[in-house]
Amino acid sequence: MDAKVDGQDSNEFGQMLCWWSVVGFFVLFLIGTIPMMQFVPPPSPQLDGAELLARYEDNLLVLRAGILVCIIAAILYVPWSTMIGFQLARLEGKSAVLSVTSVGAGVVNSVAFLIPYIIWAAAFYRPERDSDLILLLNDVTWLEFVIAFSPFMLQLICVGLVGLRYNEKQQVIPRWFSFFSLWVAILVTPGGLALFFYDGPFAWNGILGFYLVLVAFGAYMLAAFSVFRKAILNHKFAIASGSN
Repeated sequence: MDAKVDGQDSNEFGQMLCWWSVVGFFVLFLIGTIPMMQFVPPPSPQLDGAELLARYEDNLLVLRAGILVCIIAAILYVPWSTMIGFQLARLEGKSAVLSVTSVGAGVVNSVAFLIPYIIWAAAFYRPERDSDLILLLNDVTWLEFVIAFSPFMLQLICVGLVGLRYNEKQQVIPRWFSFFSLWVAILVTPGGLALFFYDGPFAWNGILGFYLVLVAFGAYMLAAFSVFRKAILNHKFAIASGSN
């Protein structure tokens, strides 16, 4: 049952639903992208259109199903971001500028996840089309997928700054997690360099352009999963005890 004191409500149920949404995001995203679409490892930027189509032509039906799975996954990042903004607002108070910014960044990040899968759907909708057009759409999707790091980076910066600036009041975000958020915000930036490389570590299939970003994102989400669960439960007990 949600804790209530003097009209305050931790809305534990709603927050936990938003918290669990990231589990759905992770599970659907991984299933859709890896075994269904077979996009890990990513195709080389050096493939031509015919080579690209040949890589996936025996798996087109499952690939299309994987696209739908990932489109569903993308929207689940919105409630997760809303929960983060709610927790940050506990620290910022009424002037929750960074908290609102973090939610906005999370919504944009959800769209950034969504767009490449829609374009991939168009790329593989008519496999009989000119292979150069398929190559063009594939370039658009992979570049968008790896260089659109800025919304996620902004969300992490908001988390880190709010945690370091306001956490003297109460323990919502551990200090180590604030620093970790800022560090991961830096680690996801190499994806942007994929725009300048066709091979090597900074290409969209490279160890820095893709795998470092993927590992940093995954590590952050796993840590955030634990941190914000504790924050939600602590909020319930804080309200029950009469504190914010």
